[in-house]
Amino acid sequence: MTNEIKNETDPVTTTPAEAQNTVAVTEMAIPIARFNEVNNRLKAVVAAQEQEAQARAEAETAALVQQSAFQELLNVAAAQAKVANEELVQLRASDLKNTAVLTALWESKATLVPELYRSLVEALPLPDRLDWIARNESHIAKPAGGTPSNQSGTGNGQTARNSYSGPPVKF
Repeated sequence: MTNEIKNETDPVTTTPAEAQNTVAVTEMAIPIARFNEVNNRLKAVVAAQEQEAQARAEAETAALVQQSAFQELLNVAAAQAKVANEELVQLRASDLKNTAVLTALWESKATLVPELYRSLVEALPLPDRLDWIARNESHIAKPAGGTPSNQSGTGNGQTARNSYSGPPVKF
């Protein structure tokens, strides 16, 4: 009796009914039509994946080509910008020199402007001030007495206001 109990409780010697293989090998075989159907689907999926990978590789190649074209355009634009910046620096330096020369010219000619017109003329931009003096220099340079128009004839160096008696000055 102990042997019977021992056999029933021993897990190695007993197997459940579901675990036992009761189906014959011939019953497990897949019909050829179903096998061909699944196999064809598998081949189609693999082909689609290969085609997608090839398309992705071609797209990457096209993107790299386009990127290199844009890179070339960027290099050309950068070179043009560098040249333009160099020209701008040269033009600014030239402008500073020209402004200094024009300012010195204005300072030397500013004494010719009658006191009555001085505040108006000084409100103009520098090139317009010089243009005004150039257009009106013959009228304001020296009155008939030989002294500049912004000085009195007394000789004491005081400025005479509203004492200009020359022809009208054009603005």
